[in-house]
Amino acid sequence: MAPLLESLTAGVGAALGFLALYVTSQALTNVPGEIKCMCPPLGAVAVLLFCLPNAPASSARAVILGHLVGGAVAVGINQVLAKGDPLAPGAAVAVAITGMKLLDCVHPPAAAYAFFAAVQGFAHPKFVLFPGLLGAVVLVAVQKVYLAAVGSGGAAKAKAP
Repeated sequence: MAPLLESLTAGVGAALGFLALYVTSQALTNVPGEIKCMCPPLGAVAVLLFCLPNAPASSARAVILGHLVGGAVAVGINQVLAKGDPLAPGAAVAVAITGMKLLDCVHPPAAAYAFFAAVQGFAHPKFVLFPGLLGAVVLVAVQKVYLAAVGSGGAAKAKAP
């Protein structure tokens, strides 16, 4: 596939992913407990899913389990360390990397989520699931449907470097 078409395919897929995140976010506005599905690391998730869908870090297992590990680690770190502790972000990333490597689900944006959640002071257990994991699940779902719809060409053939 031509580079322009491949690039447009990846960009349109990412746009559809973020449209789905927006729709999900709007649907959650009336749910008690301020459940959210958008956070900065999801931009990097979209790059992996739509530009490098065959990369190990782009597998549904790596994306979903990686975010589960990253969220759980950040919540745990924030329950142990004082809110605003400057060691929390680095500790969350280091422990998340260890957990993802141990479970063979390395997904760099999940380490970014651990960092983000630690900086934000997310200590409530709901932050294991929201917004990182939920947003990642939405993007994976859109990627699977979109790549099936566009066929085996385009972004579906992109290889990791």
